Order: sequence, then C-alpha cells, then structure tokens
Amino acid sequence: MQPEGARLLQVKYVLADLGVTILAFLFSYWTRDALLAGYLGSLYPIRTYSWILLVAIAIIPIIFSLLKLYEFDGFQEERSPLYRRPWKLLQGTALVYVFFSVLVFTLKLQYVSRLFLFLFIAVDFLFLAAIRMGWWPVLSRRAQREPLRVLIVGSCESVVEFASLLSKTPRVGRRLIGLVTDEAPEVDWFQGLQVLGMVEETRSILCKNVVDEVLIAVPEQDLSKLEPLLLLCQKQGITARLACDFLPRGKAKPYLEQLEDVPFLTFATTPKNADLLAAKRVFDVIISSALLVFCLPLFILAAILIRLISNGPVLYRQIRCGLDGRPFTFLKFRSMVEGADEKREEIAHLNEVEGPIFKISTDPRVTKIGRFLRRTSIDELPQLINVLRGEMSLVGPRPPLPTEVALYDGWQRRRLSMKPGLTCLWQVGGRSLLGFEKWVELDLLYIDHWSPWLDLKIMLRTIPAVASLKGAW
Repeated sequence: MQPEGARLLQVKYVLADLGVTILAFLFSYWTRDALLAGYLGSLYPIRTYSWILLVAIAIIPIIFSLLKLYEFDGFQEERSPLYRRPWKLLQGTALVYVFFSVLVFTLKLQYVSRLFLFLFIAVDFLFLAAIRMGWWPVLSRRAQREPLRVLIVGSCESVVEFASLLSKTPRVGRRLIGLVTDEAPEVDWFQGLQVLGMVEETRSILCKNVVDEVLIAVPEQDLSKLEPLLLLCQKQGITARLACDFLPRGKAKPYLEQLEDVPFLTFATTPKNADLLAAKRVFDVIISSALLVFCLPLFILAAILIRLISNGPVLYRQIRCGLDGRPFTFLKFRSMVEGADEKREEIAHLNEVEGPIFKISTDPRVTKIGRFLRRTSIDELPQLINVLRGEMSLVGPRPPLPTEVALYDGWQRRRLSMKPGLTCLWQVGGRSLLGFEKWVELDLLYIDHWSPWLDLKIMLRTIPAVASLKGAW
C-alpha cells in the first residue's frame, strides 16, 4: 500500500515534468531560430517539429518510471530525486536523446536540426533538475501532513532495530507511532520510543489507535506464531509487512509471487523487471534492424572476399549455449579454412588461454581475409541476425560452446543466467587479453548491476574498443 501523499507526489511530478518539457521545447526552438538563425539559417515552422514534443511527452514518463524517478513508496529511498539520485535524471534525459537520435537516423529525417534536438534535451534536463531542487521540499512537507501511521510488532531486539532503521531515512507520508513487544520492556532499550504494549494486546492496541500499517519483526523460530497476527491485520484492513532479515543475504534478490492462493518467495540473481527487460528487447530489435540495413554493403563485400580467398560457405554456423544453456545456431562470417573444427585437436597444445576456452593469437587455421575480419570484428556482424531472432542481445555475456560449459565450475555457470550478447564488459575491458576467470567475473558483475544505462555505456565503449583492435584474435 502506497501513502496517499506519495501517490500525489507521483502525479504532480509527472505533470510538472510534462509542463517543463513543453517550456523547454518552446525555449529551445526560440533560442535556435531567433538567436542563431543568422549563423545557421532558420528552422522550419514550429509545427514541423511538433511531433518531437508529442513523442517526448509520451516517452518521458515511461523512461522516468522505468528508472524509478517517480518511486516515492515508503520503503524506498525517498530523499530528493536530484540530491540522492542525480545520475538517474541524467540517464533518463540521455536515453530520450538516444531514442530521438536513433529515430531520426533510422527514418532518415534530414530536416530535423541536430542542434535543436540536442538543445531541447539539454534545456529539458536543466529545467527538470531545477524543478526538483526547488519544488521537492514544498511537496514533501505537504505529503507529511497526512502520514500513514506505522506500528512495529515483534521481539524487543527486532523492533528497536527496525525503528532505528526507519528513523535513519526520512519517509514520505509515514510516521512511526509506537512499538509492540513480546517481553516486558526495559526503558533504556527503546531510546525514548513509545512502547504501546505486549504482543498479546495487539488487538486492543489496534482498536484504540489509528494504525495504517503494521511492520512485523520476529526471529525465525517465531514464524509459526504469525498467523493470528496476520489474520488480525487482514480482518481490520490494515497492511502488514513482514521483515525477512532472517533470510540469506546473498546476491539473489527476493520476489513475492503467487500461484492460485499459495504465496511463493522467489530468489533470483538475474534482473526480473519485466518492463525493463521488454525495453531491452525493443531496443535490441530497433538497433539490430538499423545496423543490418546500415551494414548491408559491408556484408556483401565481406561475403565476396571470403568466397574469393577460400572455398566453403560464407557464414560459419556453430551450436552455442544461450540463456540458461539453451542451444542455438550461432552465426559468424567464416574466418578459417573449411573443416577447421576437425583440425582443433592437432593444435590443442597451442592454446594460450587458461580454463575451458580455446584461443590462439596466431591460429594457423585462420585465412588472410579471416585475420582481417577478426581484427576488425566484422566477422561478428552476422550475430545481429541472432539478436533479431531473440537468441542473443546486443549486450550480454558471450555465448560459450557446450563443451566449454561442461567444464565450468558451479559458480561459473551463473554467466548463462542472462541472454548472451554481442558485447559486454569483457569486450571493452581487454577481450582476449583477459584470463577466463576475469572474463567470468566481469560477466557476473554485469548481471548483478544490469540496467539500461549500463547497456548504453557498454555499447558506447565498444566502439573505441573495436577501433583500437586491442585483444582481437
């Protein structure tokens, strides 16, 4: 249950963002057309660019919501979105700019002024930042006028711990009204916090006080005693939250799901945000489609050179392991002589990389044109088809061979828990110059910290990494 004040904050911030976006659009158009027309020429009439404003108004709330810039729930970080999360706002506006840039490039909208587009997004960022700096204190004070009243119920040690935890971070629209303990309270334990009674008195305490939420904090051995308390809250329409501090605190994040009327607490080490993963897939389809069209002349040239230099097919097909080990047909431009796989055992002693992978910097099976294709990473371009088919992503751990996966240690298999990609941290961090264990560590680091912004940063860093030719065997 979200506080009413937090819901109002969300609505007000969305409306404010849309309002300042309109102002930023008008201001940017006037600045570019009135002040710079003498140097750069006049823009088309403003109605020609009105679609940009309409699209911006449509996508800004979506992107900002995905980045949790409108999340003011009482159990999330709720300090000013600018002071606490300055990069989130910059990420959001940067993604809007990238979206428009890709749209203009893909649709070949030559009439759209790049300077105006950049100026619009930059001014919008400044306006959005300013409104968060100036308006946040006013809105947060208003949200506190009618706060949700929270009661903490549980063991003495736990209620004090969680009361202290709540007091450290100001909560929009929530106020702690007191504690209910399982033992007779010792005054010095509670540091001035009001103890309203014992657990057995919870029913009467709820009747005598206005309580909107009950936070239950009990040790693991007392979980079996929770049913009466949860049913009591249910009957009175009071939200109950169970503190699960007794559960393992590892990499896996907990998610509560339900099958019919049976609740399940799910632990997952990979991202499970369906909206963000859907956005990642849409981004993959748009960018891979655009790149396939853009690189078509390069595809044709590479195909001609491969056929001229050596016998055999243009494309090399190989079974690789995808998401959670699913096999799929991996595509590359053929860079080796025909029948190279059968010759692997003959040169196994030349392997230069430790672990279950096989790499040779001067592989004798590579053709002359193949060496060039590998150095420039052009041989990887057909994998855009794998991305378009949904077998791979633009960014993700590189897909391994089934024979390599069979030799993985247990912890290394977690790199299969996310869809494989064309590039990842390994690609921009040294490529074949890195050892296998470092490679896997970088893949797991990517999985644990994945976000759309991280994908964008990796893609931007991939360009100079590929251009440098460093570590490309």
